[in-house]
Amino acid sequence: MAKVLNLRLSKIPAVLLLACLLAPTAVAKSVSESNLPPVGDQQLKKSLSYMRSGNWQRGTEATEMAVAGAPDVKACLYALSQLDKFGAQANKARRACLAKALNLATTHEELEEVAFKARQAGCFDLSKEALDSLVGSTTSIPQLTELAMKAQRSALPDVAHIAMEKAYKLVNNEPDALDFVKQCHDMGLDDLSRQALRDLVDDQASVADMVKFLPTLEQYKMMDMVRYVLKVGLDKAKDTDEMLLVYDNAKKYEQADIVKVAQFRGRKMVLLKKVKTEEATRADAEAKKAENDPAKALQRPTGF
Repeated sequence: MAKVLNLRLSKIPAVLLLACLLAPTAVAKSVSESNLPPVGDQQLKKSLSYMRSGNWQRGTEATEMAVAGAPDVKACLYALSQLDKFGAQANKARRACLAKALNLATTHEELEEVAFKARQAGCFDLSKEALDSLVGSTTSIPQLTELAMKAQRSALPDVAHIAMEKAYKLVNNEPDALDFVKQCHDMGLDDLSRQALRDLVDDQASVADMVKFLPTLEQYKMMDMVRYVLKVGLDKAKDTDEMLLVYDNAKKYEQADIVKVAQFRGRKMVLLKKVKTEEATRADAEAKKAENDPAKALQRPTGF
């Protein structure tokens, strides 16, 4: 009998035999990874059994009991992962796991994970609540940008938009603003890119400082913003040099209507300058003539 048994065992593949021998260890590891207390583990097993038999209500009740004593977010998300294979039928049970996880979440990483898991599960209200807490508690531009990029990769553009809106409120210098513009453009959030660029242009003191942004706008193919810079330049130009700068750049970017306006205003500035120069010259000449007139020199000054 022993020989027969040994013969049968010898025909079993070594890998399969090793798996059988290690099976208890694997099961024990799975239980420990759940991070649930023993009572919670038992309730989760009941929940999965009910789910497999199609008793969704009892399964949900067992899930709620399983996560009621969960010590941390990890335990709740472990229970959630066990329910994923049951699809929409397990939505109420999955929601119970996420609601408990959100209640336990305290760190940036935990809130982020709960937010994304809730969005994937279709629990949008829980996702929004987690994101509001996450965005509200984050005061770092790099962290908010990283969150936005993760949201974009997960096809959650609205989440990315919220995070970058908060990031822009923290921007307080030009280099950070330009980096913000690039990050938003790379994520396809060009409405925020345009807002930041518009604010940068409006903050400039001279036309020369404004037109320095034109190459960036050309790079991002924002011709509407190119026109914005040139139009603001028309109104801000204080002299012929600045108006000529607007004129030259309008020609470069083929903005014919702005070229005509800049040309007209530039000529007007030249004429006004000429008139002022002539008036000043005439006034100087009259003053010198009065100084050299003996009769006027002997007149009693006004006020005596």
